[in-house]
Amino acid sequence: MLTAQATFAQKLLTLEQSRQMALQQNNQIRIQNDSISVAKLGVERVKTNALPSVDASATALYLGRPLSKYLPERTVSTSGTVTELIYNGGKVRNGVKAAQVNVDVQQLQQVKSRADVIVKTDSAYWQIVSLKEQITTLKKSRQYLTNALTDVNNAYQAGLKYKNDVLQVQVQYNQNELQLFKAENGLKLAKLNLLQVTGLGLKEQFDVLDTVPFTPVALPPDSTYDVNIDKRPEVQLLNKSVEFGELQTRLAVANMLPQIAAVGYGVYANSSTPGAVNLLGSFLGDGAAPISVGSNSTSWLAMLSVRVPVFHWGNYRKAVRQQEIRTHAKRYQLNDGREKIALDIRRNYNNVTEAERNVSLSNLSVQQATENLRLATDRLKAGTITTTDWLQAQTLWQQSYTQAITARVDYNLYTTLFKKAIGELE
Repeated sequence: MLTAQATFAQKLLTLEQSRQMALQQNNQIRIQNDSISVAKLGVERVKTNALPSVDASATALYLGRPLSKYLPERTVSTSGTVTELIYNGGKVRNGVKAAQVNVDVQQLQQVKSRADVIVKTDSAYWQIVSLKEQITTLKKSRQYLTNALTDVNNAYQAGLKYKNDVLQVQVQYNQNELQLFKAENGLKLAKLNLLQVTGLGLKEQFDVLDTVPFTPVALPPDSTYDVNIDKRPEVQLLNKSVEFGELQTRLAVANMLPQIAAVGYGVYANSSTPGAVNLLGSFLGDGAAPISVGSNSTSWLAMLSVRVPVFHWGNYRKAVRQQEIRTHAKRYQLNDGREKIALDIRRNYNNVTEAERNVSLSNLSVQQATENLRLATDRLKAGTITTTDWLQAQTLWQQSYTQAITARVDYNLYTTLFKKAIGELE
């Protein structure tokens, strides 16, 4: 195990690996796996209601005096009952459908949770990559400030600059060092966060990408994504809620219909006192007088049971009406949910397109700010620019780099959120 961990520590942890580990280690998904198994067993249980049920019982009886003079002193009897449901208003059929809907609901809940875990993992992963790139930027900024401090200090020693110019650069350098320190601490915390999300040990060593990638995703016009509404697990869950309500209505109607069942009953009794009156035999016999005394009695009977609801003060009808109203309300919830999902898809679509535009503009800003800093540095060395102007150029360069990093991180996250919005994340 230690060897495997040491080998893994030398490898680069990719986004896909992080996702897979997070999905495997997430406790909520594990719970839902068990919930799916329970729901499937529920379907099998309901199906058994359509099958014959068999019950058996055995009784041993011992009697003392004076009852033993009239009844068998020791009696052992066994009986068996077979019940077959013939008709119950469709309760079994609709019950199986309702149980299957519950399986579908549990599976959809898991799909939803998996998408949430992926979004959380992506956010944690890109946060690490972003901080690494910011640290690289701050180290470059440190180098620029170090060189500038040397040039300004030399100019001060030569009497070409004021002490105030040196102090301005030193203050900017100190601020950069503080930002670098915070970024390095933030990187440590971000790595711990990803370890927690993926289920790895908090002492695990790993590395990620050095830069935030930018791979544009081809997006058709936003109007085409209206058809993706039904792919969202949230909408499918609302559909299942309506379907379940309709099945519950049918089950409520079944309570108003006849219930028919066939029952077969068999019994065997053994008595150890010959000559005593056999009451069991007299009960099961087909003559007016008790059956003649004997040590064994066997008999059976068959019965057809019909139960018809006649009068219950309208209780069953009211129960049906209650369920119909509940189902009607669930349809309203479905319509409301579809509208909200449609807005969510369009909002995420806009976020992706805006983020893509932001990446393009921020990259252009980096190029311009880099060239501006180069020119400002040349002029600072030539003594044709103030220290304040150079510091502004350096700050602008640093800000443009930070904005470019943030833009790429936002684009990657918005892309993930957009795929989740249209139900195509996995």
